[in-house]
Amino acid sequence: MRVIPDYARAHVLEMVDSRGLQYHWRIPAQMMAEWDGWTVQWSNQLDPALSFSVRVPGWRVMVINMAAPLLDQRVAIAHHMAHAILRHPYGLDIYGMERGPDDDAADLLAAFILLPRAGLSVAEDIRTVAERCDVPAWVVERRAAEVRERTLVEEVRGWRGDFM
Repeated sequence: MRVIPDYARAHVLEMVDSRGLQYHWRIPAQMMAEWDGWTVQWSNQLDPALSFSVRVPGWRVMVINMAAPLLDQRVAIAHHMAHAILRHPYGLDIYGMERGPDDDAADLLAAFILLPRAGLSVAEDIRTVAERCDVPAWVVERRAAEVRERTLVEEVRGWRGDFM
C-alpha cells in the first residue's frame, strides 16, 4: 500500500476547503475537475472504455462515457485529475481498459478526491459509506486502507522521534 504524497493531499484539500466542501458527503467530481482547469465532455461513443483524457502543457480535457454507471463516471473523473495532480507524464490516458504503471497511485488519489474527510468521519460499514458518498465500495476500502497506513507511518515517525 502506498501513502498519498503530501503535495497531492494539500492540493486536493485546498480545493475542498476553498469551496466549503469539507463536510459534504458527495464531492462534486465534475465541478472539482473544472475548478482544477479541466474541460469535461461527455460521449456515448467510448464503449468499452469508461473515459479518456488528453493532457499537454496548457490544455487538459477528459471525455467521459455517458453510458457508464454514474459511480464509474465519478471515479474516472477523479482518476484523470489524480494523474495531473501527481505530475504523471503528459499524454493520453484511457480509463477502464489496460492498466498502466501509474494507475494504482492515481486510483489511490482518486479515492482521496472523492472521500477527503467527511465520508470516513463516522464508523459505518463500507457499503453504507459508499452509498452515502456516491462511490463504489472499492473506493471506500482503498481510502480506509490509506488512512490506516498513514496513521501507522505517523505513529512510527513520532515514536522514532522520541528516541532520536
